[in-house]
Order: sequence, then structure tokens, then C-alpha cells
Amino acid sequence: MLKQLSIFRKREDLTQDAFRHYWRSRHPDIVTRLPGIRRYVQNHVTAVLRGEPAWDGIAEVWFDDIESMRANAGNPALADIRADEANFISAGSMVSILTEEHTFVDDATVSEVRKLLALVKRRPDLTAERFQEEWGRAVGPEVADLPGVRRYVQACCRLGLYRTGREPAFDAMVSLWYGERFSLAGEGCRIVALEETLTDASRTVTLAVEEAVII
Repeated sequence: MLKQLSIFRKREDLTQDAFRHYWRSRHPDIVTRLPGIRRYVQNHVTAVLRGEPAWDGIAEVWFDDIESMRANAGNPALADIRADEANFISAGSMVSILTEEHTFVDDATVSEVRKLLALVKRRPDLTAERFQEEWGRAVGPEVADLPGVRRYVQACCRLGLYRTGREPAFDAMVSLWYGERFSLAGEGCRIVALEETLTDASRTVTLAVEEAVII
């Protein structure tokens, strides 16, 4: 499936509570009218652990494929979504990325977990193809084997974007769900060092989030 990421900051005149309440309780009624949506998850940022700027929310929306998403061009429901975003999102702050997911571990039996998101930019001397290949081959299985990891997903930007000559704000988003045993000490430090051979560490943003599954 195709996943669209929308990363944004709240309107400056809204408190965090007001922003979260509107996004969680009002906006989903409008988003879910859009045809073709298979899944919709909100990630409410609770802490910025690394990097800038201080994003407030990341929305994840899944479609079957690019054709299903593009079929909504000109749909009044899409215009309604864009109009409602002005009620809680800072104008001009949104960054959108189309990605394809790769899941390395998924323990569906565990519910009491916390979630981290990392927005990453590849090292400038690496092609997008090389970055995605090495990120999946070298990093994915290593993170999946860490104690306490319950789910680990790499969502990489679709390669077709690069072929048009465009450069996305981020090349991938990592989603990590973890339990009490998880730690980046020891073996985790080695994996972080490995990741930094592939990424521009100065542009990495790591966020603690509260996940709200809408559909």
C-alpha cells in the first residue's frame, strides 16, 4: 500500500490541548469522507527528542496505490480537508511525503507500548536507491532484534519522486513501538552509529508521539 505522511505545526494561537482536541475530535469526520482511504492514524507529538523544527503532528493515511490517491484530485471532499486544516495547522508549515512501507517486526499481541517516530534525511553522497537498499538491509533487521522492540516500520519515499528531479524534505520515516525492555544502550549504540553512516544526522528529527488510530 501507499502511505502519505503529512507533517505539520499547530497554529500559533492555539494551545497544545486545543490543537489536539480539534485534530482528534473534529478533523477525522472530514478526512474519512475521502474515497479510497484504507487507514488513518494521527500521531500527536508529546516530546521532541532530537532535531528541529518542533513539529506538533504527523498524519499517516494509507491508500491501495497511487492511482487510488490521485483519483481524488478535484474531489470536493479533498477541498473540504484543505479548508479545515486552516482551523488548526500553521499556514505553510505542512510537509507531505508519499512513501512505501517495509515492516521488519510486528508483534500484534502487545498493546501496552510507546511509539517513537524518526524523520531521516540520507547522506548527500548517497543516491535514494542506495540509501533505501542499505537502510533496509543493514539497519532494519538489527533494530528488529533489539530487546523490547514490538513493531518496527521503515516508510521510504517513493523512488519515482526522485526521478522527476525533486528532493523531499525527508527520505524516510521510521516508526518504532517499544516496551519496557527497550534501550539504546549497548547494542543500540552500535545501531545508531550504523544509521549515521547512511543519514545526515544534523537533519534527523526524533519524536515521542501519542498514537490515535482513527480507522
